Amino acid sequence: MDWSHFGLDRPAFRPAVDPAAYFSAPSHDAARAALAAAFARREPAVLIDGPAGVGKSLVARKWLDDLLPDVPRALLPNAYADRPADLLQAILFDLGKPYQGLSEQELRLAVTGHLLDAATGAFPTVIVIDEAQHLSLAALEELRLLGNLETRQGVAAFAVLVAQPMLRDALRRPAYALFADRVAVRCASSRSPRTSRPGSSGTRCGRPAATPQKCSTTTP
Repeated sequence: MDWSHFGLDRPAFRPAVDPAAYFSAPSHDAARAALAAAFARREPAVLIDGPAGVGKSLVARKWLDDLLPDVPRALLPNAYADRPADLLQAILFDLGKPYQGLSEQELRLAVTGHLLDAATGAFPTVIVIDEAQHLSLAALEELRLLGNLETRQGVAAFAVLVAQPMLRDALRRPAYALFADRVAVRCASSRSPRTSRPGSSGTRCGRPAATPQKCSTTTP
């Protein structure tokens, strides 16, 4: 099809996440602002969750693309990790580091060494994990331990988990308490209850537990 007939240079609706197609809506901008604030504070982890189609992956990818070029980063677009080794391999793969033929401890040391080396600069390594509801409890514990790595500048890794609501539900269980305590900000995206129009999503961002909400916006 000749998309130029419609004033476009590509299909208008693509199945893949495309930061170039980001539309600045108040709800999405609020989530990006919450991400930026947590990153500036050098928090260990944030969670963006919501049902399919509300733009949570797009928010995370747009924020990632807008970071300064010298911010180290890893993007795991389809997280599926039953074992800690699965998560560590995925991180090393995206960082362009050797990831095959290594024991779990060797994988752990390789990731640890890279994160600490990168953190000697001005920024922690950003690790965006999409479909994070597929991470097992053991994999989340591994991520928590990576969040314990620090230099004089602060934490060595900043994890952004993008997930379906089932992960938020899991974090309420006692078995997940250690990791849940490390999630500094949680942004919940959902369809507006008053409409089902595409793009009419709302985002609520706040600190966990009983602390006040950090931000709350819903499009009409």
